[in-house]
Parts: sequence; structure tokens; C-alpha cells
Amino acid sequence: MKNNAVKGTSTAPSSLPIPEPFGKAGTTLPGPDPGGADSEAAMSTPAPGSSPAAPTSRRPRPRRRQQPPLPDGMRQKVDSFAKDLRAEFGIVDRQIGQRLGRRLCSLITPRRNSGRPMTETVAAAIGLRRKGWAWSDIYPIATHGFAQMEFYERSYRMTNLREAVRAHRRRRKKPKARS
Repeated sequence: MKNNAVKGTSTAPSSLPIPEPFGKAGTTLPGPDPGGADSEAAMSTPAPGSSPAAPTSRRPRPRRRQQPPLPDGMRQKVDSFAKDLRAEFGIVDRQIGQRLGRRLCSLITPRRNSGRPMTETVAAAIGLRRKGWAWSDIYPIATHGFAQMEFYERSYRMTNLREAVRAHRRRRKKPKARS
């Protein structure tokens, strides 16, 4: 014999409360009402503080944030640029205008260089090396606490600094292949 719980039906009385009809509490649904004509008049009159045209349960639409104004002179430049483009290429459709806007946006916004940012030590060493300084003069200036380091740590730091500068030069020389 199968259990009723397996089927999804139960013979026990439900302990859940009976749901009320949709809408605000205290409102009556349209339909036959034993009250007669008085109840129809009460339904056609809107409740105080509500308008009959707009539903009362809607939330107000969120306001758009105001954009800051363009800097002085930029609006005139953009307008004259658009006017020149229209004069040269004629009327363009919306898709071309959107592609032009995306292209302009990509050219104007600054891009961050990829990869890990350079450390201050490596940046100082590169700057001094470009000026023609010898490595023996660069180590104490670029590396913090160089004079107090032990021999092996000093040797390790010197090698790492030279390798970091060399790696930076290699990355700058070779253009990366696009795939």
C-alpha cells in the first residue's frame, strides 16, 4: 500500500491560513453583492488621496541621475565636429552614428597598461640608467637600506634589480603578437 505523503496529497486538515483575495485589505471584489445599489456607488467613488486613473499599488519610477555638464568649449567642439561630418558624409543612419560614438569613446578614454605596475625601485633604476649612471652608483640610491644589508642579500637585490630592468626593456622592445 502506498503512503499518501508520497503522492503529494494529505488527508490531514491544513494548518495554513486561507489566503485573502488580491488587492488591498478591506476592499471588496466586483460582482454580485447583497448590499444592492449602495455598494455600487461606493465602489465607483475613489478612496481619498488616490486618483481613479492611476493604480495605487505602483511604485514611483526612480529618477535618472543628472549628468555633470561638459567642460567649457567641449560642447561647441563636438557640435562643430558633428556638423563637419554631416557636411562631408551626408546623413547617416543611427547604427553608423552609434559606431562612431563608440569609436570616439574608445579613443578619448585613457587606457591602463596591462601587467603588474612597476615598483619604485625599478622605476628609479631605469631613470638613472637612461641618464648613463653605472650600476654600482644606482644600487645604493634605488634600493632602500642597501648599505646595511648583508653581502648575500645585497648580491640578491642587485641581481633582481638588473633582471627587472632587463625584463622591462624586453617588454618594451617586442610588440606583442595579436591572436
